[in-house]
Amino acid sequence: GLPSPSPPVVRASLAAYYVLACAEAASNLARYDGVRYGAAGGGGYAAHRTDGFGPEVVRRVLAGNAVLSAGLFHERYEAAAKIRGALRAQFRELFREVDLVLVPTALLPPHLVDGGGPGATEVLGRDILTVPMSLAGLPTVSVPVPVEARIEGEDDAWRESGAETCGMQVVGPGLCDDLVLDAAEVLEKFIASRRE
Repeated sequence: GLPSPSPPVVRASLAAYYVLACAEAASNLARYDGVRYGAAGGGGYAAHRTDGFGPEVVRRVLAGNAVLSAGLFHERYEAAAKIRGALRAQFRELFREVDLVLVPTALLPPHLVDGGGPGATEVLGRDILTVPMSLAGLPTVSVPVPVEARIEGEDDAWRESGAETCGMQVVGPGLCDDLVLDAAEVLEKFIASRRE
């Protein structure tokens, strides 16, 4: 069979991604102090940081600062960086054998905006199929594909959602953005030809 990222590394990539993303957000946003960067205004540093960032940004900055603290840096940040390295190596091995990979964008259909959607943790968990590519730094594009399979019991969530499309990701090796975009265009044309 073809080499592919191991399931344990893919599962670990979700946590690794959020550790690294929060740490990088905290590090990069530290300079937005209202003096050199960010919106100028009165009220000082604390007011600027409180008014200038939305709740999600504040959560990520706080989590990132915690990860970058001396007590957690080696335990969390370095462990996440090792997972990123392992994932990149496994994808490099895969792309020695294939030109592109086609995988679903999500395992579950989208939730209704006005209905009782999933909790914050479940929303983050829905990224399990997109995060490995982001973490490995791979070019990826999601193409809407009609949902046609209506197998009883196997895809109940999709059937019950009423979703008419699902996303399929075209993934390529690093720095091959043009190849990925060209393949996505071919896939879109193929899908359009089947609808005619």
